[in-house]
Amino acid sequence: MPSKLDDYNLKSKVKPKIVEKIDTRSKFYFPIKIGVDQAKKLAGAKKSKVFGKGKGRVETGPVSLFYEPFILVEGRGDLDYLRKRDYVFYVDDSVHSFRVGDTVFKPKKADVGKKIKISGVERINLTRVAKWLFNPMGGAERLDSIPSKGKSRVTSSWLKKHRKEIVDPAVNPERVVQMLRKSLEAKPREAKRILGITARIKLTTLYLPAYYVTLRRGGESKAVRVDGVKGLVTF
Repeated sequence: MPSKLDDYNLKSKVKPKIVEKIDTRSKFYFPIKIGVDQAKKLAGAKKSKVFGKGKGRVETGPVSLFYEPFILVEGRGDLDYLRKRDYVFYVDDSVHSFRVGDTVFKPKKADVGKKIKISGVERINLTRVAKWLFNPMGGAERLDSIPSKGKSRVTSSWLKKHRKEIVDPAVNPERVVQMLRKSLEAKPREAKRILGITARIKLTTLYLPAYYVTLRRGGESKAVRVDGVKGLVTF
């Protein structure tokens, strides 16, 4: 169905239609695939890099398990807006005038022949898609830093069982949603009038198991993190 002429009025006072919806709020966890003994071995294998060169035996101390939250937000924003655009048509030297609708245009001289410039209004449908991942410390994280498969849905019984091991996110998930929404709904520079905005967002909290293994050499101790799913070691 063609748009009404009033839809192309750049000075219209009609407010844009805005639809915002958070489709889902989900929580999942990844089951442990790396045992405690294996985590100790993986951490111990990095002792030379953890402490560097030096004398003294490196011993393994306490091991703690935590479920660290990664916040994943996915969104789609559809913007319906108007922008100005000039159209230039090149015509033969013999053309005296050119009519479009009720308006008559007179061509001007060009490098070759004549040209007619018409100012128009275009209606644009722009779609934006975004996917952000935040690590437990609130920083931006690569999307491939967490497993793509193997997650299980968080239940009340799981939360109760692991309540002491679950880490609170450093970033407020609702604030992340607002950040993404603002990005999806941002007015394009070329837009002269917004007709409508639709934003749909999906919020997911992913709990990843991680061991923190304490390594000691003399009076010095350091904690080494071992991913409980992939076995990746960081310190």
